[in-house]
This record gives sequence, structure tokens and C-alpha cells, in this order.
Amino acid sequence: MEVVNVTSNCPNCGAPVDYEQDSQAFICKYCSSVIAIIPPSTSQTDVGEAKQSVLRKVEPEIEYKANHNIGSNSQGGKLWITKDEVVFKPHSLNFGPLGKRYIRIQDIVGYEKGFLTNMTIYTKNGYQMDLVVWKKDEIISEIESRRVDYFERQGLPVPPLEFGDQISYNSSDSGDDDTIPAEQISSGSGCLGLFLAIVVFSIGSLLYGIL
Repeated sequence: MEVVNVTSNCPNCGAPVDYEQDSQAFICKYCSSVIAIIPPSTSQTDVGEAKQSVLRKVEPEIEYKANHNIGSNSQGGKLWITKDEVVFKPHSLNFGPLGKRYIRIQDIVGYEKGFLTNMTIYTKNGYQMDLVVWKKDEIISEIESRRVDYFERQGLPVPPLEFGDQISYNSSDSGDDDTIPAEQISSGSGCLGLFLAIVVFSIGSLLYGIL
């Protein structure tokens, strides 16, 4: 499949940005905002009208401290949850495309609580987001409530989960709450990402990166 690069402007800072037409999201290289790519509306049917994607800045409703495991690489950052998506936002010292860290809420088909602090989110296209987090039940409950709400808003039946654990979505985890309301997020936080990512990988998912 041919990948077409599109030039547009960041909805946050206005800078010209390039992105792959078949991507779902990217990070603006100028302001570091997470930008979701909304596919063209099916209502754009006028003859001669070019169908164009819409760019939207992702604003988290809540976030959790997390690590994202990509193969043998463990990256520190935050797990963002919104009404439309789940995003792993890496620390500034971590690199790589956002495409493997972004999930549309309607694409989720299952969850699995792994050993200790490990958990996985499954999607209908076969992607698995492997995470290291505290408060797994709470995170799953937050995501699942938004998945149900999405289909109810569309007037559609909620698809049953296909993969993962059969679990209760009532949070029962104990310990300090590391949930941060979106309005309290500071964009000027420091970062221990690289060092903590190495530590996390070496001791096997017991610790996670913090800002």
C-alpha cells in the first residue's frame, strides 16, 4: 500500500507539519502536541471536492504513569485517556512513531491483566498495547466506560469484548493514587525517562517511568 505524506498545519501551534495519510496520530515536532488524524467525512461527496482529514489536538481527560513495552524496549511516559482514544505519551527522551502508541476507543476489543503491573489492551486490527502500570482495574474501568459510551452515542449495540480476562470493571486496587486530572497536568515537568526505562526493563516490570 502506497503511503502518501500530507502537509498541513498543527492545530495547536500552527506550524506546517507532514504526516502519513494512513496514520491515526502523530506528535508535532514543533510544540510536542499529540495530534489525532480524523478521516474525511463520508458526507464529503460533492464532485470535485477533495476529501481531507481533520487534525485535532488530543487533550487528556485523565492520565496515569506508565511504561510502554515495545519488543525488548521499555519506554517511560504517561497513559492518556480521553473520550475518543487511549494514547501512550512518551517522555521527551524516548523516540519512535506515535502510530504504535495510539488507539481509537472504538477499536478496543479486550484487556488482559498480566503478572504484577503488566496489562495489555487489544485492538480489532491485531495491535496489542503492552503496558506497565499501577491501578489496572481502574484504568480498564475508565477505558471501558468510554468504549460503551462511544457506541451508545452512535446508537449502536456495544460489541462484546473478544480477548483478555473476564474481570470486574470496579476499581479495587489499593495504594497511592497516581491519577492526574487533565487540568492539573504541567507541561514543564522534568524527566527521568531514559534511566528509569533501563531500570524497569532490567527488573521486570516492577517500576515505571515518572516525570
